[in-house]
Amino acid sequence: MRAPFRFPVACSVALGIALSAGCTRTTTNAVDNTAADPADDELPSQVAVRSDVPYIRGPITSRSSESGRFRVLVKAAPKTANGEPAAWVFPTGATLVWRDGSPATVADLKQGRKIVVWITGPVLESLPPQATASAILIDR
Repeated sequence: MRAPFRFPVACSVALGIALSAGCTRTTTNAVDNTAADPADDELPSQVAVRSDVPYIRGPITSRSSESGRFRVLVKAAPKTANGEPAAWVFPTGATLVWRDGSPATVADLKQGRKIVVWITGPVLESLPPQATASAILIDR
């Protein structure tokens, strides 16, 4: 009687060993598909527990209260997750925090400040796109 074919099991085990031998912690940024900023490893607890990657990071280039909703224009470094160079972000209802972990307010979102934005819900595909923030990390 012939022994059962065990090639798939052997290959799976070998592949698992090979992959685990060379494993290192590498995260990528959805904004520009590069390695995540090393400073992101030291995020405040309000945003460090997030499992998703930021939608956009960069400086605030404009502020607006069009249609009664406050929003900021963020210039991406280099592009948003969907490939755009900038995006309008609505911060209302988002968790706002300084990099050191202290709470921030919408008034802290000033032109020229660098921010990291996580979003919730759909992205309006206008030019530039518009998204609602779920969390914003502000650099001083």
